[in-house]
Amino acid sequence: MYLKIETYTKNESTSIQEAFGESLTLVGKIISKKFKRVVTGGKSSKPVPFLFSSLTQKFIRELLEIRHRVDIVRKTNPYLFANPKSERSWMSGYHVIRKLATKCGAKNPSLMTSTKFRKQIATTLQVLTMDNNEMEQIAKFMGHTQKHTPSSIGCLKKYIRLLK
Repeated sequence: MYLKIETYTKNESTSIQEAFGESLTLVGKIISKKFKRVVTGGKSSKPVPFLFSSLTQKFIRELLEIRHRVDIVRKTNPYLFANPKSERSWMSGYHVIRKLATKCGAKNPSLMTSTKFRKQIATTLQVLTMDNNEMEQIAKFMGHTQKHTPSSIGCLKKYIRLLK
């Protein structure tokens, strides 16, 4: 999957966001307010949405600043996660994972696939990158409120903190 810097930095029009927002569930609407949504092309030019938390956006800003100051990636490479050895290609997560799975000495490196990791990482990161406000919003959506069950939100927060 590739993502060009230009695609990441441009903002979608309000009408597109509003149309998209109308089709979301309540959880989707809560999440969409907290994340930057970027759509890029995937296999067969199908649109693939990415959601970036504010913390991830901060890291990407820093990555881009460093990239402009240091000559690691060629200036002509338009990709956010650029291949430093190329003028016009991106890093392939599939190939990186396959190489690392073999090098780390895993018993079954073929079982360590980008698809399996992507699903696991997506699930975990959604929980791990939540701040207190986001956790409270999810807890409220799940039916827990501080007024009625303060211990429920506390348990949820404690559980999520243990995962970190």
